[in-house]
Amino acid sequence: MDAKRLKGMPVVAIEGGEQLGTVRDILFSIDDRAIQAFSVHSGGLIGGTTNVVERRDVQSIGPDAVMVQSRAVLQGDETEHRYRQYPSLSEIGSLKVVSEDGSRVGSVATVLVDEQSGVITGLEIVRAGFTGPFRPNVSVPIDTVISIGRDAVVIPAQIAHPPAEGGQPEATPGPEESQG
Repeated sequence: MDAKRLKGMPVVAIEGGEQLGTVRDILFSIDDRAIQAFSVHSGGLIGGTTNVVERRDVQSIGPDAVMVQSRAVLQGDETEHRYRQYPSLSEIGSLKVVSEDGSRVGSVATVLVDEQSGVITGLEIVRAGFTGPFRPNVSVPIDTVISIGRDAVVIPAQIAHPPAEGGQPEATPGPEESQG
């Protein structure tokens, strides 16, 4: 699932059926390569409050709502010291991608996550040099990513510079090529 789909999703308490707010942003643990928490905004466009819901307190993520047990799971806000170590979706989405041989590959378009576990499954990369609405994104499986830092994502050279087939760059072989 594209993590961007979670933004704006209602957060609903199972006990009482109350909408506690909407997902404003997603905070990631880079060490665990998983969702750490959700920033949840409630109230109007001007003002309102922002709280954090830890991923461990989420009962389920459905197609239409993030479900939590009760209002009691709402924590302080994302500006608290304990949450500052976790980059947000927008921060990860602004990172450049480079290969281990020092070549600029592109930038992160989005983060792909497993909605049940919250684990990052991959990154969508926009290749450098392509412009316009039809530029191709390339999926890079998270287990091939060497590192995710404050300034860049580093991927292996063989992922960054695959042989082009039919003029289209690919990050990983398709099902036809991987079967031999």
